[in-house]
Amino acid sequence: MGDITVTIDKDDVTNSISDILNNIEYKTYDMLNDIADIYQEEMVVNTPVKSGATAINTIVEADGMNRSIYSDVYWWEWLILGRGPVYPVNKKALWWPGLDHPVKYAGPFAGNDYPSVAFQNADPSVDNRCDQYLNEVVGD
Repeated sequence: MGDITVTIDKDDVTNSISDILNNIEYKTYDMLNDIADIYQEEMVVNTPVKSGATAINTIVEADGMNRSIYSDVYWWEWLILGRGPVYPVNKKALWWPGLDHPVKYAGPFAGNDYPSVAFQNADPSVDNRCDQYLNEVVGD
């Protein structure tokens, strides 16, 4: 019977592991930014359009490994969660730009959770980006 000899070059293994560790942080941040961009794009596409301000002001904030995606318009929470009726407090009527006047009451609004729809729509693209990341980090 013959012998089978396996020789592993420790330097090759060490260098491969070192390359993975040196690049993983950069590749992770790159992946997180790409995923946040995918979600942001889907949110913009799915944003209910009245003036366009909600979509235009949809932003991504990065804080370490966290990404927050939201619109910085003051009514964003009401748009998603809805609100009850609005009555004037110190005046006889409500007023804001573009509103027919006088208005003594604004009815309730049910809300539109379009970010949830956007996140579900983005899932296939996010899955693809995660697969790409894993291939970059550990290979096939």
